[in-house]
Amino acid sequence: MQRALTFFALSAALSACLNTGDPADDAVESFDSVPGDDVDVTATPTHATLLAAPAWQTPAIIASSPFTNRETANPRVVFDANGGAIAVWNARSNVYASHYVPVANSWSAPIRIGGSITRDGIWIGMDGAGNATVVWTSGDRGGDEIWANRFSAGSGWGTEQRLSTAGIWSHRVDLAVSANGTAIAVWAVPLSDRDELHARRYTGGAWQAEQIIDVAPGERASRTMVSIDGQGNAFAAWMKGIPVPCCNLRASRFVAASGTWGAPQAVASDVQNGNGPRLVTNTAGNAVAVWIGNDLAVHASRFANGSWGVPQAISPAGLDHVVSPELTVAGNAAGNVVAVWYESQGQTPLMASRFTPGSGWVPAAQVWSSTRDGALGPLPGVIHVALDAQNRAHLVWSVWDIVEGTFFSDVWASGNAGNGAWRAPQIISTNPAPAGSPAVAAGPSGTAAAVWVQGTNDPNRKLVGALYK
Repeated sequence: MQRALTFFALSAALSACLNTGDPADDAVESFDSVPGDDVDVTATPTHATLLAAPAWQTPAIIASSPFTNRETANPRVVFDANGGAIAVWNARSNVYASHYVPVANSWSAPIRIGGSITRDGIWIGMDGAGNATVVWTSGDRGGDEIWANRFSAGSGWGTEQRLSTAGIWSHRVDLAVSANGTAIAVWAVPLSDRDELHARRYTGGAWQAEQIIDVAPGERASRTMVSIDGQGNAFAAWMKGIPVPCCNLRASRFVAASGTWGAPQAVASDVQNGNGPRLVTNTAGNAVAVWIGNDLAVHASRFANGSWGVPQAISPAGLDHVVSPELTVAGNAAGNVVAVWYESQGQTPLMASRFTPGSGWVPAAQVWSSTRDGALGPLPGVIHVALDAQNRAHLVWSVWDIVEGTFFSDVWASGNAGNGAWRAPQIISTNPAPAGSPAVAAGPSGTAAAVWVQGTNDPNRKLVGALYK
């Protein structure tokens, strides 16, 4: 690895590169070629040989100072159906956005879309018409509020808007956006004796009134999440059990036709209170939840026919299991799901499993493993996966190491066409500064976009993006 940072800056580097946010950069250096890259240039040209195999392109700087600083972490990215993308991130107590324009093959100048962000992170979703919704937590950790802004295709960004009640501490927000244009934001409101789960829905061109999903005296919600189907029906899930015992996973279903949330249902007990469970929903109205148990195994349950199924372990038996609470899950409208995590056994393998309706979960496969030979790295940090409608998965993750007092960190990538092995892992960040907090989005025709943070010290920290095409 080529990233170098003196050891005295280790704590700052780890904060930038290992920050999970909850889940999350200048020329390509590929250690392993993508299968299919080799073309026989002596052969008679055909349509097939004239088309280059898809590959990660040279990273581009999306933003640098004054649009980035030490706060910059956990960027997010989404694609539209025409191959355009939007990246969002925080810096200097503001929320910024940049657009990838396919015809120009470049990112637009950053634009401020909101302000006063806290460490809860930013969430973005895109509907089928290319309209985007962004939500974030704004405040000073004692008076946090939930805010949002929307991008309308053809007219641009609107004005930021408060979603939570003014003056009421609100945090742990999550967002889901439907193909039909509906968006739902869910967050927690801590009260003296319990946490309330609040939600607001964007439909018909406006945000509707706040709704309370669950009120349970004496219980706290340590994680919140929401997912939505193509018709605007949704699931909200949360972990309950703060203080101990921790934790129970519960979920409520939102029915778009009636505009109401159903009674909470139990999904699982004995859930680890770390990086929270993940939730995905398909067009048939079914959902899949994936989480890490207190046994350090990865578990999953599926909602179908009105109830949640019996949880099952999807990580290999007999391993030491999850080395940290890193878990990433993605699904598509057909109900296919991919889950990725890493184990603490041996060389810390990065593992993945897929769920297919009618077939269930396949045995977990190894995507990457380190050359770990000591108590420290190389170890994976933040991981993020995306899945497109054709079941093509795109995976990015950070890898960090300390060698003779020097800190290194890179962003790696792999992918899977849905019917075979994962592509050989490759480094997609090559700037000498440490890289971390990666995120990825799946685009049309097998394309993808990845964004990450490069550098650790203001004004050297940058937001960088790369395209897979």
